[in-house]
Amino acid sequence: MFVSADKVPYNMHSMPSVTENLAHRAYASAPDRFALREGNRHITYGELSELVERMAGGLAQLGIRPGSRVAILMRDSIDAAVAILGTMAIGAIAVPLPELSTAEDLRARLRHAGATVAVVERGLDAALDEVRAELPELREVVCAGVVNPSMRDFAEFIASADRQPPVAVRADDVCLLLYSSGSSSEDVRAVAHSHRSIAAAFASAQTAGLVAADDRVLSAGRLSTAYGLGSGLLFPLMAGCEAILLPEQPKSERVLRLIEASSPTVIAATPSLYSQLAHDADDLGRRGALRQCRLALAGAEGMPDAMLDLIHQVLGHEVTVGYGLTEIFGFAVASTPERATQRPGSSGQVLPGI
Repeated sequence: MFVSADKVPYNMHSMPSVTENLAHRAYASAPDRFALREGNRHITYGELSELVERMAGGLAQLGIRPGSRVAILMRDSIDAAVAILGTMAIGAIAVPLPELSTAEDLRARLRHAGATVAVVERGLDAALDEVRAELPELREVVCAGVVNPSMRDFAEFIASADRQPPVAVRADDVCLLLYSSGSSSEDVRAVAHSHRSIAAAFASAQTAGLVAADDRVLSAGRLSTAYGLGSGLLFPLMAGCEAILLPEQPKSERVLRLIEASSPTVIAATPSLYSQLAHDADDLGRRGALRQCRLALAGAEGMPDAMLDLIHQVLGHEVTVGYGLTEIFGFAVASTPERATQRPGSSGQVLPGI
């Protein structure tokens, strides 16, 4: 649902938070297992646990409390993942923003969200700095690679903070505000997600076999979107598997190189990226690049039916096409790999739990 940023719902039905679930499923049981990969950098679940708890502790020292809003303006990196998870761990509300946001976008969305702290990345901070004087509620900015003396250094912020274990939350406590693709600086709309809604979306994805504990998942969807944040970070971690992050914009050569280097078992991308990969694979010497994957997911856009055969022929894998909504944080319906059993042009079957 679309909600005003100052009217997020709560109730008293208790449940483990998303980050408590991560701690229970993976941090304690498999601390040495790889959780995140970014280029040549790997971190384990144990290392991720410490970074997330230090992020939560640092935010607590800045006065962030349950229900506070923390904006994250970063590329899809390990630092971004830590910022999002640390915010959720303290019971606050993470507000991931697109890295290509303009100063006008940031002004509108930060005002709407009521963010009191922003976590940004060097190179993306200029747009925020341009409008920061117009955002009186924004008290602190933490920057990875800081060069501005008015901002706190992300690395020092994490290193100096005391660890804060995940706090108890209620099922309907909001932990995310996501700005939909239909939202603009003139018509600002946020979708609120609770711990319960994320848990339900994960259960649906897991029941449908979209993510499993032994997977390595590469999602080219951005962490500022429901598709990218779910498929590329939260669902893999909730399953206890490895998420492969792509900070750069997803272009054919770098995506195909990353697939070759990291051997993902699941890849999630947009139909337009699959089309781009299929057209470029021969020229780049990467024909059959997806052959080792067990699952290739396409979402966030419509998939032309004629494109499916080309993708299969060139990239070496059938594509499972899903139709999802920001409001449900995942796919509502998805096709099956056995496309011959479906009507041409259909979007597939309703997933369990939807």
